[in-house]
Amino acid sequence: MTEITFITADTAKLIIDNLKLRWSLPAEYNDPFDHKFSFFPQINLDEFNNRLLKRMEENIYGYRHIDFDTTRKSGQLFEMLKVNREKIPKEKFVGLLKGLHSSLAESTKDALEIANAQTDMFAKKTMVLCVTEMKENLLIWSHYSAAHTEWYSNSNVLMK
Repeated sequence: MTEITFITADTAKLIIDNLKLRWSLPAEYNDPFDHKFSFFPQINLDEFNNRLLKRMEENIYGYRHIDFDTTRKSGQLFEMLKVNREKIPKEKFVGLLKGLHSSLAESTKDALEIANAQTDMFAKKTMVLCVTEMKENLLIWSHYSAAHTEWYSNSNVLMK
């Protein structure tokens, strides 16, 4: 297999002089959507939490039969609440859920911020070497050529 990469004349000289390939940081790509990722960037946390709390109420006080996964702590809690729902008036339970809303919203926001910060940190440490087996690869040419003035070189030439 022969891999082909598209490089400028200056980069080709550096590769030959130093016998090292150039790895790219995805954060520096010219495509604003390439290698960009975040957890729920457009989510309305208030709506998400309202739906979550409503679903909890329906699962405990609804008439559908739901088998909770009792190997998990949350499943054990929901099962216990469902079994004992006659002892806890629905209005009191709903009031407790509403009291949880702001705490849940803050916790969800914090968790998403932490997850996104970790993802961003990982992306800044990720390096990519773009190669193809096809010299006529339109995607590679359109993304990595500088006004179609770049060279292409196969790995066999660079490795000799």
